[in-house]
Formats: sequence, structure tokens, C-alpha cells
Amino acid sequence: MTILEELCNPRLELWRGAEQIVLNDNWWDAPDAAILATLPPGAYSAVVRGTGAAQGIGLVEIYLLP
Repeated sequence: MTILEELCNPRLELWRGAEQIVLNDNWWDAPDAAILATLPPGAYSAVVRGTGAAQGIGLVEIYLLP
């Protein structure tokens, strides 16, 4: 997939209601954001933001791991 206006340095946040569970700005030494979490059943929100005033298109993928 080619995205022309990608969000170059995303920040990923995981929320449950009004509580922020975790956030990630850089995954190891890469500017990508990723979260690996074990969560109890419930409703969650994933929020992607640019750091600083950065704008662009972000992509969120969610996987259920065995």
C-alpha cells in the first residue's frame, strides 16, 4: 500500500474509557509506534497522533495473538 502523506513519526495511545493504558512514541530505535499488550476483555480505543505539530495519514493494525 502506498500512502502519499504518511505520518512520519506517529505516537500510539491505548485507552480504556478515560484511562490511558499505555503509549508508545518510538518502537526500539525506529520512529514507528507499536504496542504489545495483554488485556482483559473490554472496550478499548487506539489513538494515533503526530508528535509535535506533525500531520499525516496513519494506519492502525490490531491482532489477536494465541
